Amino acid sequence: MAAKISNMSNSDSMSPAAQIAVVIGLVLFGFVLAYLVSQLLFGSMIESVSDLDNLSRNSINKLKASQFVNQLFGFLLPSAVAAYVLKNPKWFSDFNGDLKVRPSLYILLAMAVLLPLIAYLSYLNLQFSFPDFLSNLEKVLRSLQDQLDGVVEQFVRVDTWYDIPVNILIIAVLPALAEEYLFRGNLQVYFMRMISNPHIAIWLTAFIFSAFHGQVYGILPRWVLGALLGYLYYWSGSLKYSVLAHFANNFYALVLSWAYGFSATGEEEFGDNQWLNVLIVLISTGIAWILISRFRTESIKKSRQLQDDGILNP
Repeated sequence: MAAKISNMSNSDSMSPAAQIAVVIGLVLFGFVLAYLVSQLLFGSMIESVSDLDNLSRNSINKLKASQFVNQLFGFLLPSAVAAYVLKNPKWFSDFNGDLKVRPSLYILLAMAVLLPLIAYLSYLNLQFSFPDFLSNLEKVLRSLQDQLDGVVEQFVRVDTWYDIPVNILIIAVLPALAEEYLFRGNLQVYFMRMISNPHIAIWLTAFIFSAFHGQVYGILPRWVLGALLGYLYYWSGSLKYSVLAHFANNFYALVLSWAYGFSATGEEEFGDNQWLNVLIVLISTGIAWILISRFRTESIKKSRQLQDDGILNP
């Protein structure tokens, strides 16, 4: 058995497709384990989501605890195990070293001014309609989206002072770490080994990242966000910056939900004065592009170092 494990651990003897299969297999196993752990610790999770306004405090706390378990066992631990089994040293070395101040500021500012673009992409996504013969499927998906929006609204609600740090941990910190180390730190690495074009690998990983969230009416903004995170990693050679950007995006959204109340981006937000809104989106996106370009210029050396290490294709 030890010999077999040793052979499997030698990633040089495995094709990139096999490495990707190992990662996906570990993630699926992780989610099964997360479900079992949640059932063991919390039992029946919540009351029916059809009565969202009357969810008990205990049910909301269980939801948050379950989300923590899902992120830990479904994303972070599988990605760490995959990096160890497949001998991906970059995954572990990225825990070392400090974030550079100026590149970090570029990212934090860029993610802030990109909020109008993300909101507009969400609006466009909501306008998507299925063909008539799939109208029943569309009704089901929109109903599920409405239920999920209601759950999230309850999830981010602040009733006590400790809801703030707990929400930041579960919504901003943990997903940024867990999802970046899985999708960019593992999957994107192996897709780049398999595909000669890094841009295809980045956008393919971003699509999988978006699809994993299971929201048809949120797939477009997450796809674009995932691609941006992928490029940040590709340019800098460090996951720390994509983690920072992911955290900033989630944190800003959380702060806005506290300030203005949670609501899904819909026609009421972009239907009126649409040309003005588009102009705001274009200007803010242009500013973000300048900031991201400056980040790329300062961090391109790390990308070249990553290519020299054989982790990214030149």
